[in-house]
Amino acid sequence: MAQWKSISGLAATATLLTSTAVFADVTAAGVWNDYKTYMEGFGYTVQTGSEDMSGDTLTINDMNFSMDLGKDIDGTVSMSMGSMSLTEQGDGTVAITFPPNFDIAVRADGGNEDMNLVMSVAHSGMVIVASGDDSETAYDFSAPTMTMTMDGIEVEGEKIDVDLNAALTGYSGRYLVVDGAPTQISGDLTTDTMELSIRVKEPREGVDVDFDLAAAALAGTFAMSVPEVFDQENMAANLDAGMAFDFDYSLGAITFNLDGTGDGDSFAANGRVGGAEVAFEMNQDGMGLSELVKDIDIAISGSEIPFPELTLKAAEYGLNFLMPITKSDTPDDFEMGVRLVGIEVTDTLWNMIDPATVLPRDPATLVIDTAGKANWFFNIMNPEEAGMMDGGEIPGELHALTLNDLQVSVAGADLTGNGGFTFDNDDLQTFDGVPRPEGSIDLKLVGANGLLDKLVQMGLIPDDQAMGARMMMGLFAVPGDGEDTLNSKIEVNDQGHVLANGQRLK
Repeated sequence: MAQWKSISGLAATATLLTSTAVFADVTAAGVWNDYKTYMEGFGYTVQTGSEDMSGDTLTINDMNFSMDLGKDIDGTVSMSMGSMSLTEQGDGTVAITFPPNFDIAVRADGGNEDMNLVMSVAHSGMVIVASGDDSETAYDFSAPTMTMTMDGIEVEGEKIDVDLNAALTGYSGRYLVVDGAPTQISGDLTTDTMELSIRVKEPREGVDVDFDLAAAALAGTFAMSVPEVFDQENMAANLDAGMAFDFDYSLGAITFNLDGTGDGDSFAANGRVGGAEVAFEMNQDGMGLSELVKDIDIAISGSEIPFPELTLKAAEYGLNFLMPITKSDTPDDFEMGVRLVGIEVTDTLWNMIDPATVLPRDPATLVIDTAGKANWFFNIMNPEEAGMMDGGEIPGELHALTLNDLQVSVAGADLTGNGGFTFDNDDLQTFDGVPRPEGSIDLKLVGANGLLDKLVQMGLIPDDQAMGARMMMGLFAVPGDGEDTLNSKIEVNDQGHVLANGQRLK
């Protein structure tokens, strides 16, 4: 699976720019030898121009790392990292330094997709110190500033003007490495600010794009378990060997600006985000992701948009999921949820569908929070086993589904609900090939009739269709407490009967 090769390459690059050596002793030679072992474990071939020990300092010159991309992509990637020095400080620690400027050259030889690029890295006073002992080693690092620039990408022998500038200030953190099988790595990092700008120009295609982003106060913690050998083609094998990831990061306020042209059209976007949180975990038991972004304010314009500017605001955007990833005969937990809270769009867009302001323009909300139990018939991280999905076979079984929370609020109407079902996978006849459910869900709808009245008033729905919708609601719901309130309880019993508020529908 080529994507895991990309991940390993990014991980290797990140390691070089931060902790330098993940597996380390407290001697210069030990640090370097263990780092080479680490890189080779990820499938890289390590080459150097020279390795010179002079006094207490080991200098590594002309470091080069190359890797075959494998059967999915015909080609290689080579990274040239320049030199580094490892100095034994006489107190059981090793100081690791890079020159203030060095280049990372990436060359991908992929047949008809040859690519070459060079990234220049500069820092002011970056310090990395390894301490501890052979079984437990800490790496403290800091850099007042760090920048990365790129001037162009060469693809198939032709240069594309791509200017990239990235900068970090106040970059610091610590790694702790505990030797074992697998090795345990944990730590934290922070930055005061992060800035990114990208310029892309392709005159032949009429493409001219400028993008700028600035973020404050990046902070994060992480923990990893790393086996001795990393299988480039099979992530499932790595997980079986004990590989695991757990990352948790947050960002302060983020601003961005995008301007561009392409194929004769122009577009622009700018905005601000109050803050963001992201967490990711993966191990043999499953994979999970959660993200929450707050106070979103975005403006979009362009030659293809029929009004000057489209604005979008939201108090919260959130997404989370948790799922098993390995083959199992017993059900495992899963979760899936989405949050869009306080959504507001520009009045210009509202006026296109409601010029008389008939509909309430209160912020809209969509919240869906589900959980359940399921199992796979194959290991989805194994490329050979995952191929069974292409044959149209049933990939697994759903055993339970719980709706923890449902809220849909828009134009004066509000739908809420919760409930849950279990599923009998041995009964595929009652519901025509679908496992038979058993359980119930409770729903509450407020403001539906009022919304129908307004849609009729606006001429968007004819009277007869509105009447049909009311008759349908009367079939599935009963009046609740409060004005324009409907309640509904949908049940499926152990005989496969479907009931709405006690009345059998099937």
